[in-house]
Amino acid sequence: MLEVRGLDVYYSKAHVLRGVSLEVEEGEFVAVIGSNGAGKTTLFRSISGLKEYHGQVLFAGEELPQDPAATVARGIIHCPEERHLFPFMSVYDNLMLGAYRRHRDKSVQEDLAMVYGLFPFLKERKRQLARTLSGGEQQMLAIGRALMGRPRLLLLDEPTLGLAPIVRRAISQALEKITKNGMTILLAEQNVVFALEHSSRLYLLETGRIVKEGTVKEFCEDEHVRCAYLGG
Repeated sequence: MLEVRGLDVYYSKAHVLRGVSLEVEEGEFVAVIGSNGAGKTTLFRSISGLKEYHGQVLFAGEELPQDPAATVARGIIHCPEERHLFPFMSVYDNLMLGAYRRHRDKSVQEDLAMVYGLFPFLKERKRQLARTLSGGEQQMLAIGRALMGRPRLLLLDEPTLGLAPIVRRAISQALEKITKNGMTILLAEQNVVFALEHSSRLYLLETGRIVKEGTVKEFCEDEHVRCAYLGG
């Protein structure tokens, strides 16, 4: 479904991504792991068309233009690390904005019910302003808004960063449910244990380069991964 070929990205003179290539098959849950500053967010911003790059990004066999609106139109929905909610709009309005491209489609209400099923508190607080939610609640709202776009490919950037264990569990349970329905997900995550629990394949990104790719079993058996990311 997704193929990234030889991506090079610069911030001014800083070479942030260096020849990054990866693939995601339809229905897969693939994780990109790495420490803070490794380039994960830059990779996701590039795929979304938010950051200029050299190389190719192909989706369903066609090269994507470097344009966020065109990327969303193809069905790639990006849930960013910073969440980017509309703080002075209600929970309900934030969710409905996720479906703005198909607001007249009857399936929008079906998806809204699905999101409320994943995160029941969103229904309870649907009239509450997004800015009044806790950090964990805002993260769940950001994921819910992304799901309202009915993504063919969901890009999840650091969904558990800084969250309490109870919120991580809620997000974990939600991901288990949507992946059972066949959704394709590319995850960027510093929490390697979380990534290993959910993904089928992983890529390790270090200082802008993919240094390892493989299955969960291969990552768990890798001495460098165990020592550097799993505490030995």
